[in-house]
Amino acid sequence: MSEPNNNDPIGDAPDADPELVRGGQERRRSSAVWVAAVLVSLIVVVVLVLVLI
Repeated sequence: MSEPNNNDPIGDAPDADPELVRGGQERRRSSAVWVAAVLVSLIVVVVLVLVLI
């Protein structure tokens, strides 16, 4: 437990969720994965539209 005067602004709150406090490289990797997923999705949609027309 935290001491009352230990300069901890959060007090006894649990540690932050690791998903919310990612490092720079992890954040870039996650962003790259999202961009790749969106691009693949768009390509699949375009191919399906062209095949069905």
